[in-house]
Amino acid sequence: MGDIGRETASIENLASWQLARSLRSGRLLNDGDGPLATPVAIVSARAAERWPNEGPIGRRIQLAGRAWATIVGVVGDIPYSALSREPGPTVYVPFAQAPDREMDIGLRLASDAIEAAPSIRAIVRALDPELPVTNLNTMDALVRQESLALAFMAGLMGVPLLLVAAASIAIYIPALRATRVDPIRALHSE
Repeated sequence: MGDIGRETASIENLASWQLARSLRSGRLLNDGDGPLATPVAIVSARAAERWPNEGPIGRRIQLAGRAWATIVGVVGDIPYSALSREPGPTVYVPFAQAPDREMDIGLRLASDAIEAAPSIRAIVRALDPELPVTNLNTMDALVRQESLALAFMAGLMGVPLLLVAAASIAIYIPALRATRVDPIRALHSE
């Protein structure tokens, strides 16, 4: 069926609060979508554009290295990165049906996130002592990290662009001088 999802996210049902707020049609993932159940997926509105007339609900898709899944819901587009201008087509699958090796977890806290870090690490350690907790940060800090990466890439791209612009100017200015026509001389030469 081709590549409809630039991003594929394996999500836990409890962590889909942002998806629940943007449900457009169908249903969200639920506890019945376990490892032994029929594989299901939710697609973003951008991914749903692949079926403009009939809609994606009930359609089957196959993601790289995974079983065929039936689309059960459509949610709004959610930006995942400050580096991309628009959210791309995304497919969401239940974590129980497609566990990933890496996972991002977002927590909404009433207290200071940095102060909560030791408690968060302790909870994860209690669940599985071998699970690493890396890049524990506030959302503001994560956005700043991505913005710095964007600025760095823009700086790297800026140097070649400046060189091309300088070379273009160096070629264009002499060309202007060479083709400049003095109207008085042109009239006298006839």
